[in-house]
Amino acid sequence: MFGLQRIVARPAVGAARMAIASRGPAFTGKADDELAGYGGMQAPVECGRAETGGARQRRAGITKKISIKGRISGSHDYENESYEAFNSRYQTFFTQVEDTFELQRGLNNCFAYDLVPATEVIEAALRASRKVNDYATAVRILEGVKEKVENKLQYKAYLDELKPVIQELGVETKEELYNI
Repeated sequence: MFGLQRIVARPAVGAARMAIASRGPAFTGKADDELAGYGGMQAPVECGRAETGGARQRRAGITKKISIKGRISGSHDYENESYEAFNSRYQTFFTQVEDTFELQRGLNNCFAYDLVPATEVIEAALRASRKVNDYATAVRILEGVKEKVENKLQYKAYLDELKPVIQELGVETKEELYNI
């Protein structure tokens, strides 16, 4: 009626499933339990690759123990850092900034934490933005503080405490720029 056709749901046979099916049996044994995530299909196997000795050992259940000595450094170096240490670290960082990229990278890292930086850190960041002659970033720092604080009273307290620095550097807030 009116040119509508009944749509029948059929399982899609994609190129990946066709490629897997054309390869034949991948392997059997201990690893078959790991194939449950493939919905009963065979595990993907790359065609034409030579099997390495490590792959044979893994299939046979032979494993090597690897021990890592020393401390692994990564993005969690400051995981247990105190609030005072955080503030002093970023305050010294912003006093040593030499270019806009470095300043913005530091701001991204500083504001990524689940806390509001102290006014000393914000002051150092504002001074760094004026040092590298980036007025827009100075305004954005104040916007970042507004987003990080919990309510308008805290934002107002930050602005009141930073008022001498803001006036000294000639930075206006977004609200002052757009008369909001």
